[in-house]
Amino acid sequence: INDLQPGDRVEVTWLPNRRCVFRYEGEAHFIVEEAGNAKLHAGDSFDTTCFLVGKPMYLDNLQRDEVPGTYSVLYVGDSLVDQATAANAGVPFVACSWGFVAREKLVEAGCEHIIDSPRELLCKYENI
Repeated sequence: INDLQPGDRVEVTWLPNRRCVFRYEGEAHFIVEEAGNAKLHAGDSFDTTCFLVGKPMYLDNLQRDEVPGTYSVLYVGDSLVDQATAANAGVPFVACSWGFVAREKLVEAGCEHIIDSPRELLCKYENI
């Protein structure tokens, strides 16, 4: 990145069918301008000191530019205190039925999302 000037763009592609365009801000800091089929989103920012062909990207200080109604945080818990904490933080809550509070009590308390196994968490919420 030593040859980059602030405002320069870097395009990175990788298989299968993934593409991102980053804008260099200076001091090893980049903003994602375009992202296709990638876990990065337009507006995200990160720091890196190099891009290596054929190697994974190593990103420091990755930050998501939040859009109202989207989240990069999901609160997973097993109690009604956890549910209240998530509500106070303004983030979605997923309750675990195998924890501190029985499933029936979670339903009675109005928990909208209840999972019965860690695998279910990974399957249902992999894109968070």
